[in-house]
Amino acid sequence: VCLLFFCTGLWRFYPLFQAIFTFPDERRMLMKERASGMYRLSSYFMVYITVDLPMELLLPTIFMTMTYWMGGLYPSAFRFPFQHLLL
Repeated sequence: VCLLFFCTGLWRFYPLFQAIFTFPDERRMLMKERASGMYRLSSYFMVYITVDLPMELLLPTIFMTMTYWMGGLYPSAFRFPFQHLLL
């Protein structure tokens, strides 16, 4: 259980650090495009979330699946998806 807790903590901070390091580069482009009236901030945000969300869900799911089986945590096909409910 401790393994899953720390791995979940890692994946909670991953999007935060990704945003911190990529937004300053995108900010210049965003300000220039908004100043020219190309689109609103809300449309940029919605597109950014829509494009980024599948990877933000897929990568942690793959990582946690591999970690669960490699860590030897209750090797059962039934217990894997319901581990958080059984604790």
